[in-house]
Amino acid sequence: MIIDILVLIMIFISFFMGSYLLTHANQTLFGLDLSQDSGLKRFVQISGIIFLILGLMAVIALSINSTILIIVSLILMVIFASTTQAVLVFKVTKR
Repeated sequence: MIIDILVLIMIFISFFMGSYLLTHANQTLFGLDLSQDSGLKRFVQISGIIFLILGLMAVIALSINSTILIIVSLILMVIFASTTQAVLVFKVTKR
């Protein structure tokens, strides 16, 4: 039961982050002008798509109630969110 609640929270976070990154790919993000840095813009777009894919994978895992797939999707979401955050924080502090 608690795993299902955690997965639902992670699904919400994953969809929110993915849609946020995709909608802000042409705007200023955390003080970074993405129109000036094409590499960062592409990173943000790819990150948004991957977050949406991971969210969809978690929805599928939750609907078929596969414990292994649920755990794998949670671990992948945590690893990818941490990596994305680290890259963005590095870019913000570097400028």
